[in-house]
Amino acid sequence: MSAVSPEAAPTGSGSPTPTITAGSYPVQGAIGDKYATASAILGEATSQEFTNQRFGGAYQLFQNGTIAYLQEYGAYMVIRGNNIVWQSIGAQNSDLGYPTSDEYANERAYSAGGVTQNFQSGKISWSFWNGSRITKGGIGATWDNTGGAAGELGYPTTNESTLFDGGVMQSFEYGKVYWGPATGSRIVKGSIGRTWESLGGPLSGLGYPSTDEYATANGSVTQSFQYGQIVYSPATGSHVILGGIAATWISIGGPNSAIGFPTTNEITGLTGGGAKQHFQYGDIVWWPGAGTKTITGGIRVWWDAQGAETGRLGYPTSNEYGVSGGRAQDFQGGRILWSGSTRIEYTSAALARESLP
Repeated sequence: MSAVSPEAAPTGSGSPTPTITAGSYPVQGAIGDKYATASAILGEATSQEFTNQRFGGAYQLFQNGTIAYLQEYGAYMVIRGNNIVWQSIGAQNSDLGYPTSDEYANERAYSAGGVTQNFQSGKISWSFWNGSRITKGGIGATWDNTGGAAGELGYPTTNESTLFDGGVMQSFEYGKVYWGPATGSRIVKGSIGRTWESLGGPLSGLGYPSTDEYATANGSVTQSFQYGQIVYSPATGSHVILGGIAATWISIGGPNSAIGFPTTNEITGLTGGGAKQHFQYGDIVWWPGAGTKTITGGIRVWWDAQGAETGRLGYPTSNEYGVSGGRAQDFQGGRILWSGSTRIEYTSAALARESLP
């Protein structure tokens, strides 16, 4: 049974307040006031009050948790899994500092029954499937801005992990947040996130994400990275575009262009050091001799039929252009003309190559 003595002074106050004896130790002041509201949860005190702690604070240990006090915030209890994690990293001496709230339920979270607790420099969140996890810094702020556990990412499933180049990553139920030295904290999730990570994540040629996902035309979603983009559409899935091919696609309208969305990633290692990427209604082709060119429609069909870049027409040297009665496009070895029907005009050099034994 707890005994009450009226003569003790409270933590952080000059006015008298009762001292509660909880087990073998007295509990008094602001910590005592807090304990009086939560004794059934905390159980008996297992230590004396430790004063003159970091920032002038105090704390006291109990069977089922800790009450920590800092004058600026008051006294709060840290219990269960959150207390275990907080104590394991150094409690008030850790980079989280003192609690600034009790734990509270995340009623709108997809995973029911979880709780979060605020600290000076971060949060600890507990959920049944993921246990207690810390969020802090830029990643924590990004998570908070989405709505925390009740937002699009759900509860954290890991603590932060430091990456090879000083970057940081943290996993959540429905995505990840990456922090890069040059890009800050960005969310990756869904099809775009899976595509990026399958290529190596920050180790890929794309580098770190430089934006979150953003909606583009025709139900599509795009995310920009340091060195390219990943584009998703319901019809084509997620594909990478980068370099000159990406610049050309964007310049002709991107998602609104006549060639539609990418259906492959960039294909490299082609003859003569070239590269190309397939889109819904055309190709964008790059080679050192002429840069990036677009091939569409019937001209693309005939170019493919001639062996594309490995055929005697070789790479395109122009984009499609108008001619009397139709359209044409130039290639290394000739040109393809369309005016109701399609024909190929080879250069003399291409014809000479064709006639070689």
